[in-house]
Amino acid sequence: MPNRHKPKRLRHGDTVGAVAPASAPRDPSSIDAAVPALDGFGFKPALAKNIRAQHGFLAGTDRERAVDLMQMFCDRRVRTIFCLSGGYGSARTPGRLDYDLIAENPKLLCGCSHITPLHCALLHNLNLATPNGPTLSGALADPQVPAFTRNSFFRNTIEPMPAGSVCASSEGETISVLRGGKAMGRLAGGYLCLICASLATPFAPSLRKTILFLEEVGNKPYRMDRMPGHLLNSGILNPVAGVEVGINHDCHDSSARAAGEFRQSARDVICERLGGLSVPVVMGLPSGHVVPKATIPLGVKGEFDADRGDLMIQESALN
Repeated sequence: MPNRHKPKRLRHGDTVGAVAPASAPRDPSSIDAAVPALDGFGFKPALAKNIRAQHGFLAGTDRERAVDLMQMFCDRRVRTIFCLSGGYGSARTPGRLDYDLIAENPKLLCGCSHITPLHCALLHNLNLATPNGPTLSGALADPQVPAFTRNSFFRNTIEPMPAGSVCASSEGETISVLRGGKAMGRLAGGYLCLICASLATPFAPSLRKTILFLEEVGNKPYRMDRMPGHLLNSGILNPVAGVEVGINHDCHDSSARAAGEFRQSARDVICERLGGLSVPVVMGLPSGHVVPKATIPLGVKGEFDADRGDLMIQESALN
């Protein structure tokens, strides 16, 4: 891994950038809502030049989205970068970024879902930690979002100290243990389908001695099956220290019963595919395309206690 690059902590009153590095939000008014939301958190918002652009199903051309990211990293007024939404297309931009310039201006890039390729690229090229957490047009701008979601996010973006337990204060019991044990390592992962898509690219994450976080959304179990299968076949899971699977939202097959067919559940698929690993494995970490949602600071050190079903963040991503 390259030398660790850590940004400065985010403080109330700081300027923060808002970018759309993947798809445009489904509701364009959410761009306007981002400004009062950031104001409400005590930050000064700076909207990217092309944040309202559209190009097919993307928030602008590849060049426009990459330019917006680079301008936010290079703008010395901007302390942290918030992604407006996920969607599609962010895997087109890692090859267009100037990592030497980013290394001179390290900042948190906050987002989830289709922001995963950017998280992987920043971690792989710069050892820059990135929060896998809510987006600006999603939970962060929603006044009804649970306190757990917001508290988890800001513990990992404002406080320059280890965030501690990921599961503390979460609502309900969602964890199930597939294989017990304890592990320590750097956190990696994100959106399962995009971790798979990163393989054989220059931006694939190194998973050696990592605690791997995975989550998926909107895939029927028989389609989802090929993803952990692909990771197993590639050998990329061989060196991991542990695997934590989040809440796989909307990954069920509603047509199976009507068709009179036997179909496995998403849980069945994960148990069969990952339960045979010789490392600790749990399902149901309270994070993913769900609310409430824990923020997972990718790239920092963590301690995984599968017997207790919890992950302890042992390092801050901030100076």
